[in-house]
Amino acid sequence: MKTLYMTTAVSIVLIVMGIFIAAQYKDSNVAVDYSPILTSTPISTPKSSKTPILTLCGNGGACTSAQIATHNTRNDCWIYLSPIDKVYDVTNYVKDPGKHPGGDVIISKCGTNIYDYFTTNANGGRKHSNKAFSILDSFYIGPLKK
Repeated sequence: MKTLYMTTAVSIVLIVMGIFIAAQYKDSNVAVDYSPILTSTPISTPKSSKTPILTLCGNGGACTSAQIATHNTRNDCWIYLSPIDKVYDVTNYVKDPGKHPGGDVIISKCGTNIYDYFTTNANGGRKHSNKAFSILDSFYIGPLKK
């Protein structure tokens, strides 16, 4: 009698679980394909490809001084600070001649390292304020690659 009771209880539990699982699949709208995969070709995983640095430069990736040097006009002006090793696209700042307190002097520095001009009085530069550093930081586009 004990085994009959146990067999009946297990059968009921399995039936209830089967109904519950079937209801879950029906409600999930998930199509399950149980057909076997017949293939003789091994599945290969794609090899990782490194994106050239040129495509990353200006979008948060590192830029070389040679890449920065090509951005040397009022309408396309990038500068960098080395040894801080940061690159900035200041084009929108220098397009309007009245924005830069030093006037158009900044245009001649487009595409170059402005560290000495920005932090000291060397070579006709002027030591800039913390506010100027904050403004500059808003134009940061990525690190300098050495």
